[in-house]
Amino acid sequence: IYTFHPEKIDIDLFIDATEDINMTRFMEVIPVPLGEAKSRDISISKESSTIIKIHDTQNHGVVIQFNSPQEFHVCKNGLKNGSLQIGRIEIILPSKLRKGQQINLKYQIIPIPAK
Repeated sequence: IYTFHPEKIDIDLFIDATEDINMTRFMEVIPVPLGEAKSRDISISKESSTIIKIHDTQNHGVVIQFNSPQEFHVCKNGLKNGSLQIGRIEIILPSKLRKGQQINLKYQIIPIPAK
């Protein structure tokens, strides 16, 4: 569920296994525009196990704040279209679930205030 507020976006991902599941990998993916098409270099930094900061050289961007510590990977190589490179943040979720097991991932995307 995406809930849009004037100052942030709340994301609430709820998964309820209706049968046993065994996957190689399972993740939530957040795309990030990168590459020469962006006039100011984009940085992705892990501030803690609950905070990721995505910003340009003028500190414009967003903070992604998780409600609980998460394991995640930053992948800067992804789809490419001309000078636009699409990177991604992969939030690792359990790859094995038993019937009836539930996962709830909650996070917010918050704009970095202009200075």
